[in-house]
Amino acid sequence: MGLVHDVGEDWFDQEPRCAKHAHLEALKTCARCGTFCCESCLTQAWCEACAGLVMRDHLPGTARSVAWKLLIAPLFFVGSSLYWLARGNELPALAVFWFLPLVCSVIVARRFSPAAAWTGAVSSLLLLGWQALTLFTAGEEMRLIDVALLAIAPVLALNGASHLSKLFARVRVLNAVT
Repeated sequence: MGLVHDVGEDWFDQEPRCAKHAHLEALKTCARCGTFCCESCLTQAWCEACAGLVMRDHLPGTARSVAWKLLIAPLFFVGSSLYWLARGNELPALAVFWFLPLVCSVIVARRFSPAAAWTGAVSSLLLLGWQALTLFTAGEEMRLIDVALLAIAPVLALNGASHLSKLFARVRVLNAVT
């Protein structure tokens, strides 16, 4: 008749146990949900279930960050090209290749594609290298600082592409598991 069940004093003396592996002692709790986790279950600061949610939440922000970094050099090039055309000059045929980083940034922003992030960053750096070589051979060494400053964004985009690749791989693995 009693609704209260006597569990005894020894129940309260036990160490916390992992929610997934009851035979293992819990070392920490998940930072998101508070679940007890053993060493094998705790990925970074989260349990496996929360890690997938956190990764999915961070993926769009990381992709947007990479996309903006990929856009900087091409947008400056497009702006300077418009100015160049307005002054009655012609653009070299290789200027068309600046559309590759632009297209890659759109793909990264919409599909979170690490491959597009890598392609956009590397192509931006190669195009900036081509621009630097063109300026150097034309005797415009003072303008090389402009190219060097524009190269900062694609270099940062390389780091972002690496981070995006890792996040994308983790989310894919976690989606396959769940």
